[in-house]
Amino acid sequence: MCGQNVCRREQGTVTVSVIVPAVNEERHVAAAVGSAWDSGADEVIVVDGGSRDRTCQRAVEAGAQVLVSLPGRAIQQNEGAGEATGDVLVFLHADCRLPA
Repeated sequence: MCGQNVCRREQGTVTVSVIVPAVNEERHVAAAVGSAWDSGADEVIVVDGGSRDRTCQRAVEAGAQVLVSLPGRAIQQNEGAGEATGDVLVFLHADCRLPA
């Protein structure tokens, strides 16, 4: 089973969606989104839980799809997972970065 997944990745058929739950993360979200793209993500979704700053704007500027949901990390993660199209889902905090 693992061997099949490795082969699929080498053939480029496995896709990765990165989901970033965020609330008032204007200062961090663009860097998180950028690190997701730099690491090879096929899709980046920021799920905003009611920010009062420019989190959504910064996420869009960084190239993410933005969803708005009720607050709560689990709610936001589930919302993002429901919209994601990737074979693999990666959940990333807005103040964290993925390696390139």
